[in-house]
Amino acid sequence: MPVYPLKFVQRERCFDDTEHEYSLIYTFFSSETALKYVVRAEYFSIDAFAVKFYAKKDKRSPKKYSRIINRGDALSILRTVGYLLQELLTYYSTVSFALVGTRSIDLRSNKVEGYSNNQRYRIYRELIQRHFGYQTFTHFEYPEISSY
Repeated sequence: MPVYPLKFVQRERCFDDTEHEYSLIYTFFSSETALKYVVRAEYFSIDAFAVKFYAKKDKRSPKKYSRIINRGDALSILRTVGYLLQELLTYYSTVSFALVGTRSIDLRSNKVEGYSNNQRYRIYRELIQRHFGYQTFTHFEYPEISSY
C-alpha cells in the first residue's frame, strides 16, 4: 500500500466571517484508481486544521465529499492523507486536526447513509488510533456527528 506523492497547489485565503483563515491545497494521483485527488487542509484561527479530500472529477458536485468511488485503493488514499497530517505537524507543531466522516452516497444503489457513527467515521477513527496513537494527540470522538 503506497503513499502517493503530494503536490502543493496553493494557499487560498478565506474572506468570510468565520474562524477559517486559509486553506492549503494539495493533489495526488492514485495509480490504482487512475484518479487525481484534491486534499484541502483548512486552517482555523483556533490553531486547528479540518482536512477534507475528494476525487478531482467530482469537484463541481455539492456531494463531492460523500461520493463513493468503488475502485479500490482506499487504504493508500487514506495513508496519503495521513502522511499530509504528519507533514503539517512539522510546520505547525501545536496544531490540532479535525476529521468528519461524511455520510456515504452511493449513486449506483441509491443508498444514503445516516449522519451518526457512519462508516467513514469508523474507518477514520480506527486508522487514527492505530497510526497516531495517544502520545502526540489527545483524542476526542463525537460519534453522534461522525467527527473526530
